[in-house]
Amino acid sequence: MFDNEWIAFLFYCFNSCLSFRPAEITSKRPVTRKRRVVEVSKKAVRDPRFEAYTGELNEGLFKRSYGFIDDYERSEIAMLKDEIKNEPNSERRAQLQKTMTSKVSRLSTNEIKEKTQKLKREWRKTESAKVQQGKTPFFLKNSELKRRQLVDKFKSLTEKGMDLDKVLEKRRKKNASREHRHIPSQRRSR
Repeated sequence: MFDNEWIAFLFYCFNSCLSFRPAEITSKRPVTRKRRVVEVSKKAVRDPRFEAYTGELNEGLFKRSYGFIDDYERSEIAMLKDEIKNEPNSERRAQLQKTMTSKVSRLSTNEIKEKTQKLKREWRKTESAKVQQGKTPFFLKNSELKRRQLVDKFKSLTEKGMDLDKVLEKRRKKNASREHRHIPSQRRSR
């Protein structure tokens, strides 16, 4: 009545359908502590920074509204310096030092970002004036921006009274050591 191929096909279909169903677990054994019997629905974690209802970030408005935080952080850094000087416990001192360095680096990063924004604003202002005069617009490239940042940095160093030659020599040494790391070490012949 049925040939062997038909039976094999039915057997295959039946087994493949069974493979998708969940595994049966005996009710005789107690449930382990790790396994949840009734699954609790996971609470959806939402980050308000990426939600649509919060709107877009206006950095200028944010800086004006929360500019006092930088001043507060500077005063915290001064307090941490005093605390580090007077702290007898070395572990606590190391912890305070770590906190202080993170705050200082955050402040310096913000200052660098602000200087970059200032350079871009000045560039846009001059370019818009040139466009109004009838010249073709020229957009600031990243390489040009970096060059302008370096010029600005060197100007500020000379205003502070630092020796520019020493700073440039340090920079050259740093770059040379960085390049030296990528050179493969020489193999010794036997």
